[in-house]
Amino acid sequence: MTGYGDLEAFEGLDTSTLPARQQRILVTIRDWAVRYGYPPSTRQIGDAVGLRSASSVSRHLASLEEKGFLRRGASMSRPIDVRASCTKARGASPMRR
Repeated sequence: MTGYGDLEAFEGLDTSTLPARQQRILVTIRDWAVRYGYPPSTRQIGDAVGLRSASSVSRHLASLEEKGFLRRGASMSRPIDVRASCTKARGASPMRR
């Protein structure tokens, strides 16, 4: 995974206003989706950023969704779509669900 300073893919969104942990969550989701083709689970996100509680991860995800950095849907498993274009960040296709 890249360092959490690697946020240039979130063009047009001001990631500098986010807490460091939320920045790491965004990079974790983006990198995982680029690498595996699907988003990480809540537990995998927590493991990657040092959160043991799935509830804490869910609160961070809800906050990021409210701020427009990602969107989630209730009708699918792993319902996370990072709003930034993965194409610019990694040369991969943007994740679609």
